[in-house]
Amino acid sequence: MSFCVNCGVRLAPSEQQCPLCDVFVINPLNPWTEPAERPYPKRVETLIKKNVDTKFTVIIISISLIIPAIIPMLTDLFIAGGITWSRYVLGALFCLFVFVPLPLMFKRPNKYLFWLLDTLSVAGYVFLIYSSSGSRGWYFSLALPIIISVALGVLLSMIITASSTSSLKKAAAIFAIIGLVSVSVDLVINFHLGSSSPVHWSVFVVSPLLVFSSILLVIDRKVELKEELRKRLFY
Repeated sequence: MSFCVNCGVRLAPSEQQCPLCDVFVINPLNPWTEPAERPYPKRVETLIKKNVDTKFTVIIISISLIIPAIIPMLTDLFIAGGITWSRYVLGALFCLFVFVPLPLMFKRPNKYLFWLLDTLSVAGYVFLIYSSSGSRGWYFSLALPIIISVALGVLLSMIITASSTSSLKKAAAIFAIIGLVSVSVDLVINFHLGSSSPVHWSVFVVSPLLVFSSILLVIDRKVELKEELRKRLFY
């Protein structure tokens, strides 16, 4: 039985050097000899991962989206004699195509470009619902401002997560952004309804989020507490 003189690891009889620190161990009372059979193979076999054909994946997903698009459209044509309710299904499937298969067509998709495309597709789909419904006046004063507010919040979160700042500061900023987006949505809704108070429910959302954000910023400034939290959360 031999132990590493550097780190104290117990060596198996088949080992001539420490598997952790690569220090050769010489035991005069138990000299090392080549074992007849090792507990592991002499060569390391590596798995070669085949590159996934993303274009094939896009084709499969696209076909999967075409099937649920054709069935409602044909049903609508046979029953109603035209495209009526099926336009909502087609619009939702188009948004899903923009969200998932379209970015897979590019090796390095520009996340800001697809953020814009996602925002436009959602805004367009909601406008489709607005134009097809009998009601008027809620799209430009309610739906579109909410979509823009949420989209700007997502954009700011993307910029912050891509920055080189610490993880705690990123989390604090994202908490604050979620709170601000909730306030902006509340303002838009109350303005649309003509409410006398500019904010209602968003106060209960933004208050704890700002508290959490402040706590994370304080922890980020305290080096000892930050290191202890890093050990606890393994980040």
